[in-house]
Amino acid sequence: MTKGSRILILFDNFAKDRRFPSGWGFSALVEVSGRRVLFDAGPGRVLTALEAAGVPLRSLDAVVISHLHADHYGGVDEVLAGKPGIPLFVPGRLPPELKAPWQVLSALTEVRSPVEVVPGVWVTAPVGSRLPEMALAVRAPIGVAMLTGSPTPVRRSWQRQLRKRSVPRRRWWSAGCTRWGCAPARSARLPRS
Repeated sequence: MTKGSRILILFDNFAKDRRFPSGWGFSALVEVSGRRVLFDAGPGRVLTALEAAGVPLRSLDAVVISHLHADHYGGVDEVLAGKPGIPLFVPGRLPPELKAPWQVLSALTEVRSPVEVVPGVWVTAPVGSRLPEMALAVRAPIGVAMLTGSPTPVRRSWQRQLRKRSVPRRRWWSAGCTRWGCAPARSARLPRS
């Protein structure tokens, strides 16, 4: 297991690392204090990306799906088939065609308020009415990194939610997409204080 904290981009539109596939969608591996969380599962091929990163599927502690677009949840079925019972966090109420298989194969949580996924990693409450979306917040020694799955103007709303849950506010920074669009995401070690 990697020591410290890091965010490893497994799949996005601008693959910087040739080990990982690229295309429309997003998936990232978040490692904090020996725990591993998969944030979004891309449109598929997530097991190939995990294998290329040297991360065994059995080492994942949880999966978080930011929003219900297939390019963000398409690979979740292969994760659930390979690790039945893994905690799966999804935004709000699921449509029946997704809920039926996922509740059988995972420890499903339909998120309605901020919740700690593993120590040091939170998911926000879903924001938006047409397509609810959640962000992932990762505690690092100098502040909190916030990951989003797509461009969104509601980052401050998510920050307020998390502060109410005693997530420190010393410094915030965003990774992945922002409301100004998706820039090429980069894998990174989270800085120490």
